[in-house]
Amino acid sequence: MKTISDFQVKRKKTLGHWEGLLEEWIFAIEKYCRMSGGEAPYWFTERANVGLLAAAAWRAGAVALEEFQHEKSEPDISETGNTAEPITKNGRCDLWVCHGTKSERIEAKFRWLNMNSERIAELAEKSLGEALKDASKSMSDDGQPAVGVAFFPLFVKATVVAGEKVVEDYIEETIVILRKVDADLIAWCFPARLRSDLSENGYCRPGVVMLVKRVS
Repeated sequence: MKTISDFQVKRKKTLGHWEGLLEEWIFAIEKYCRMSGGEAPYWFTERANVGLLAAAAWRAGAVALEEFQHEKSEPDISETGNTAEPITKNGRCDLWVCHGTKSERIEAKFRWLNMNSERIAELAEKSLGEALKDASKSMSDDGQPAVGVAFFPLFVKATVVAGEKVVEDYIEETIVILRKVDADLIAWCFPARLRSDLSENGYCRPGVVMLVKRVS
């Protein structure tokens, strides 16, 4: 059994410089699974997944800063319902990554997705949209682009897998579906040692997919 992992940068002009980071992200997941004795980093919170992405950035030769104070802008809605000039508030940005001459402010979302759900594309698009909405608030006048990132740990009921299809079938189908989501890149990792993992309530939790899109 081999790890199922890869990535596709759909818009290389936008995020082609992420390729080295994505390779390290996959490597970091596999290493964590091995050294933790069978846990997976993508099981945990949004914050944990952002930390893993930051670690991958450092390993790829970039620099990264997590959860830092940053001014965010939001539209000011007047009593009449009209949008006035944006107002600025103090907030926090999930992650900043700098690859030499290229840097981005990143806002992230985290959501478990059921591979047996017919709404998997809809739910993925919603979470990525929420990340993009937050990222748009982190844009500033310094010219640095903002990026939305959505982490999707996947699961499926073990009794479903015990039917005609095996977990690899669900993985393949899910990747095909999520590759159609409007994103600048997609990356996935299904570690070999976690493919048959079962939670206490009988769910397979074989891997994670990440969707990334820059704010227009």
